[in-house]
Amino acid sequence: MKFNMNYRQFVKIIFFNIFFIMFICSYSQLYAQFYKYVDENGVTVFTDDLSQVPKPSREKAEVLDENNSTNGNTPTDQQQEKETEKQQTDNNKLTDDELRTQLEKKKNDLAQEREAMDNEREEILKAEKAVRTKKARIEYKKNAKEFNQKMESFNKKQEALTKEVTEFNNKINNSKKNEE
Repeated sequence: MKFNMNYRQFVKIIFFNIFFIMFICSYSQLYAQFYKYVDENGVTVFTDDLSQVPKPSREKAEVLDENNSTNGNTPTDQQQEKETEKQQTDNNKLTDDELRTQLEKKKNDLAQEREAMDNEREEILKAEKAVRTKKARIEYKKNAKEFNQKMESFNKKQEALTKEVTEFNNKINNSKKNEE
């Protein structure tokens, strides 16, 4: 069987292949990994360049894909429990007044962080109304995902603080009962 192709068919195949390759290349640019880490000041930082993550933070950095899901490089529940236990041990070494001051500072820091997040949410909502292009939509979605992730982190910090305050209050109440 002889294969006979005319010039028009050949051009169609070439254009189809070029289009297909361009599509694949552009799609691969949409797929990106982002790295999330907490810097020495306790600020959550996002970057798409691993070399921008300080070496001490690289092991703890979360790797996020375009769907804002982690791919396994997050601390496990066990690791988080160990950190909480360590913090509780450190808290036991502090006097009640020092611990109270530390908890109040954390509460104030979280209040400031919440205010900043509320402002950021307002900006994101304004940006959503201004989206006109596909590129702007992609940027908006990226910013919204990052914000949601920050909000998740904030909620975890708030839950941890609530737990610490409850433990502190229980400790104070138990001390008072023992004194009676």
